[in-house]
Amino acid sequence: NISRFISSDNHNLRYLGVTGLAQIVQVNASYAAEHQMVVVDCLEDPDESLKRKTLDLLFRMTNPQNVVVVVDKMTFYLRTSVDSHLRRELVQRITSLAERFAPDNEWYVNTMNQVFELGGELVPAETAYNLMRLVAEGTGEDEEADQAFRTFAVNTYLKLLEKPSLADILVQVIAWVLGEYARLATVDGYNIDDIIDLLCDCVDRPFEDMATRGYLVSALMKLMAQHRMKSGAVDAVISNYRSSRFTDLQQRCYEFQQLQ
Repeated sequence: NISRFISSDNHNLRYLGVTGLAQIVQVNASYAAEHQMVVVDCLEDPDESLKRKTLDLLFRMTNPQNVVVVVDKMTFYLRTSVDSHLRRELVQRITSLAERFAPDNEWYVNTMNQVFELGGELVPAETAYNLMRLVAEGTGEDEEADQAFRTFAVNTYLKLLEKPSLADILVQVIAWVLGEYARLATVDGYNIDDIIDLLCDCVDRPFEDMATRGYLVSALMKLMAQHRMKSGAVDAVISNYRSSRFTDLQQRCYEFQQLQ
């Protein structure tokens, strides 16, 4: 029984078991599913080569029925691993599984938010664009459900933005979503003025990617235009960054002043 190899205390036998199961899963995925939890335990092995082999096997074993369990385990290791190569693989695998097998849009958003928070510097920009597109388009089948999903996204990102430090790619997603849909917010204590103030506060945070402030300024421009508002806090932000050394940000601030 291959599970005896995988659950063995002997490292070489575990490696042999994982390798063997990886071959079997290509022809009989249901057989491999029986050993899912034993395979997951192999991620705790200190040997990096076995961890990678196990990660690859788990990825091959994942289906709509077990995706939540597998992704939760992978996310745990993303949270705790300090190996940059393993972290990069985990980000890629979690993202791929979430895009292929997400049980619902809310789970997908929450899962990707964790990936952005834990491995933001490893996430390709395309992943953020895919998430933004999902919020914008929804399923395209039920407008009421799509609007409820956008409300969920806005509320989720408002709460996240309260955190003092976030990965740049997550701030970019948040800024875009709030710029488009802040009017849908139903979080207690947040009206449009409060959301604008929160975005203004966020602009002055330290960022690694200079484009992130541009996303925040664009969100402020959209909200001010949509709601025909005036804000001293926004004016201060624009005045402060219109002479930025980052030309894209400088241009956005200039355009904003021209529109007023």
